Amino acid sequence: MSVDAYLIVDQRSSPPPEMPALLKELASRYELDGYSCRQLLLGQTEALLTKGPEPRLKKIKQTLVNYDFCCHLITPSPLKFAPFILTRVEFNANELKFFGREKSLIVPKDSKLLIFLAELSGSLVERTLSQILSSHRYTGNSENSGLPLKKWQRIILQGRPVLDIYLLDEKGKPAGAVRAFPGKFDHQSLGERATLSTNQNLLKLIELTQEYAGHHRVDMRFGISALPGANLQTAKADDLGALKKNLRSLTHYAWLQADIDRQREQPTPDSESETIASAATALLTAMQPELATNLPLQKEIISELTSGVDAATATPETETSGTNRSQLPTPPDLQHHSTWNSPRTIIGISIFVGIALLVKFGNSTSWLGPMIAKSFSSGAMSGLLAAFFFIGGFRRLQLKRLIQNTPTSKIRSIAMGRVEVHGNARRQYALFSPMTNIACIYYRLVRYKRNSKKDWVVSSITSSGHIPFWIEDETGRVSIDPSAATVKAGHRQESMAEGSTAFGGFSSPDEKWVEEMIYDGALVYVLGEAQVKRTDRAPRLQRRAEALRRIKQDSQKLSGYDTNKDGRIDESEWQTARDDVDEQLLHEDLSQSDQQKRQEDQVVIGKPRHRGTPFVIAETASEAKLTDRYTLATAFFFAAAGLASGLSLWLLLQS
Repeated sequence: MSVDAYLIVDQRSSPPPEMPALLKELASRYELDGYSCRQLLLGQTEALLTKGPEPRLKKIKQTLVNYDFCCHLITPSPLKFAPFILTRVEFNANELKFFGREKSLIVPKDSKLLIFLAELSGSLVERTLSQILSSHRYTGNSENSGLPLKKWQRIILQGRPVLDIYLLDEKGKPAGAVRAFPGKFDHQSLGERATLSTNQNLLKLIELTQEYAGHHRVDMRFGISALPGANLQTAKADDLGALKKNLRSLTHYAWLQADIDRQREQPTPDSESETIASAATALLTAMQPELATNLPLQKEIISELTSGVDAATATPETETSGTNRSQLPTPPDLQHHSTWNSPRTIIGISIFVGIALLVKFGNSTSWLGPMIAKSFSSGAMSGLLAAFFFIGGFRRLQLKRLIQNTPTSKIRSIAMGRVEVHGNARRQYALFSPMTNIACIYYRLVRYKRNSKKDWVVSSITSSGHIPFWIEDETGRVSIDPSAATVKAGHRQESMAEGSTAFGGFSSPDEKWVEEMIYDGALVYVLGEAQVKRTDRAPRLQRRAEALRRIKQDSQKLSGYDTNKDGRIDESEWQTARDDVDEQLLHEDLSQSDQQKRQEDQVVIGKPRHRGTPFVIAETASEAKLTDRYTLATAFFFAAAGLASGLSLWLLLQS
């Protein structure tokens, strides 16, 4: 099956005098809609005018060229790969190296590069332009001061920025790509360029890349060009599905731009004086089609946007949140659960083996069939099922009442013992979900594979349930140890195999991933037990002995205590060494005591010591929403128990 070719047109900011004749010719000769063509031809970005067989598109292209429109006839390249996620960089005089978790990309000096700085949510630009549209709907003319690249950068950096860097081969086709997110790569690897701002580090990475490029182009127009498969959905911060689609659209947009650049006779120059007023015009036209021909209004809107950005935006030099995300430590080793040694699997296997032994050696033909039939006909099986549902319902009802009866405490005033807190979750470690690569405080990834019968079976479970995190409110923060907790994540993603993540890749029909995740900054409810945090410091006598042992092994330090210079340490001189060590340990203990005056260093909320006491971590906006879930679950279990009980009673009466 042949792939349709694309006819991409470089839009014009104002309609030429011959526009009516052109639209008439496109409609009569090629059966194209005149109104749609007018909308697609106006602006100053690129747009897909039409697609189809290449011979037909060549004729349309020639018609457009006759009217002084620049067009590109391309056959879209298949997406052979997506950018991998950057973790660190290395560079020397000859090459720049990008490293991911499992992949790397080497950029030699004077390489050809395509650089894309994009904003994933789309909400910031849309909201800003909507406000300006509302206030300027009936205004007059204004001079256009343009929107310089640096100011557009600031708009992008206010939202959810992402940086894609594509290395092109001699033919201009992508040969490799890397994707960088603020705070997700080692900023120290930038060397002297590194700053305390994650967004600034992203811009420094662009500057570093430009130094190794022979020819390059920086593109910031993702989401405002009318290109196929490159649409930008408006996404909320927690709408991972929309963000995932936007990342895939960005990959598609980058490959299309590479195809278009190969058709350009003169590549677009990259300079600080270049403006992106055309990009704003394209987005305004998409939001309000009547602006396509109202250039004075467009100019005033863009001028207002230019002046408004400076007032609303400040370049951050430090992180505004409580934790400097770029300085977070590496998480501890993850927990890999084998499905063969879990309690449920062991119990299930034991029951299965027991039944198999009875069938094999117990003359099952005489008793097994009648026993099973009797258990159903007498109502015993449905009665057992009713008991199961009743127990489940009572457990959820008990948990609901416990949550309602436990007052929510402010973090600063929590007491030791059972406690309930609600606030924003913050990372203690640089933890990212493995499938969607989102900064999170908890994830659980279940991998499924197809067996010989094409059924999905669990192959492995990976969890970050042992990695502590913070929960904070307006009064302070406290550490949460989620080990052994019942975690209810608010986000669930399903994907086919490792490559098919939010960052693109390939899918496999025989492997499926299911990921549950609580993102960094989410509102989290915790019901557990507040305890004094255990210290990892060794006893003082042990630290004293180790310090004295180090002095004995250090000949230079040891000679310092030889006050009479006789070449040996007598008892009085050794006592001086003991006194110095004791004084040093005393200062360390006092210093440690001062540091641990903060509540976050002294208290941890974790698993209750008494069995049967629940430990719950749930992503929820309020306690009421959490209890509503348990209300529905309780009602379901009791309803199911009632039906099973009724069935059991009816069968019993029938028998």
